[in-house]
Amino acid sequence: NLERGLTYFADHLASLPSPLALPTECARGKRHPIAGARERLRIEGDLAIRLKQRAAEIHGKPFLILLANWALLLARASLIDRIALGVPFSNRRQPQWADTAGCFVTNLPMVVDIGQHTFDQIVAQVRGHMLGHHRHQETPLSAIVSRCKVPREPSRNPIFQAGFTFE
Repeated sequence: NLERGLTYFADHLASLPSPLALPTECARGKRHPIAGARERLRIEGDLAIRLKQRAAEIHGKPFLILLANWALLLARASLIDRIALGVPFSNRRQPQWADTAGCFVTNLPMVVDIGQHTFDQIVAQVRGHMLGHHRHQETPLSAIVSRCKVPREPSRNPIFQAGFTFE
């Protein structure tokens, strides 16, 4: 239900963090550039084994640990305690879309509160957000932005400036 999803995200984003302000080589332009960037990282060998073991210890998946790490890294680099990230969801829970060709991915905003939390607490927080987001993954980002009345400025995405994908 769209209304339930919008209410969920409005609650989740009630106290939206400051925009991500990472150190850069040059000043931010007045308009958001169309082109973005992507960094790929392959996790192999002992590191992959340790990551899977740690995920099993917390009864989670490697994705949760890596997403929590990414949020922690960005928060520390930008000197903020709360960070908003875009996280992709497949948006194919409806049976009528299961065999349909095409991309149904929706990037949904996730706010992670780093604060003085331990890493295990951050992972638990991310897990809770992921469960809630899964229940409302059909909610369009444009509708979330409209409902939350997020101020728009041409130099950045209105809710999150960084994302995380794991394959």
